[in-house]
Amino acid sequence: MLSLYERFSMREKTLMVIFIWGILLFWGTKASTHLSKALKDVQTQTKVLRNQADIISREGNIDLMLKEQQKKYQGKTYNKNQLFERIEQLATRMKPTLSTSQTQRGEIFNVHTVPVRFRDEPMALLMDFGEKLSREPFISLEKARVQADKKDPRKLDAVFEITSFELNQ
Repeated sequence: MLSLYERFSMREKTLMVIFIWGILLFWGTKASTHLSKALKDVQTQTKVLRNQADIISREGNIDLMLKEQQKKYQGKTYNKNQLFERIEQLATRMKPTLSTSQTQRGEIFNVHTVPVRFRDEPMALLMDFGEKLSREPFISLEKARVQADKKDPRKLDAVFEITSFELNQ
């Protein structure tokens, strides 16, 4: 190989050296790009693993905090039947029609949504009902639709969509 190189003219030798350096430079650039990407990936994975190790090390503390929060809300949230009863208690002097509730089940809690219809009710009673709902800590009013009754405009027809959550055991 060296004897072949010695037979080249100066111009051919220069071109060959430039060609070899070009290939080495191209290869080096690609290798450094891949190396820097690999190092970034390693750093990212190291951070992720540290975060996971931190969470795992705090698992006992997290479980204790979860149990404290569950005790805090235990017995205060409403299941579907309790929600129906509570709505009927809040709607004193009114005749609500409670429709079938929809329940979204989850690992930690279930969300119950109940449409409540009122027919021919005075505005004062509907406003009082809305006020009572706003004071309830675990019940919320999602939507309300109020329309005047066609027969007697002083009476109102209303539909309240009420949501509550139930903490799972």
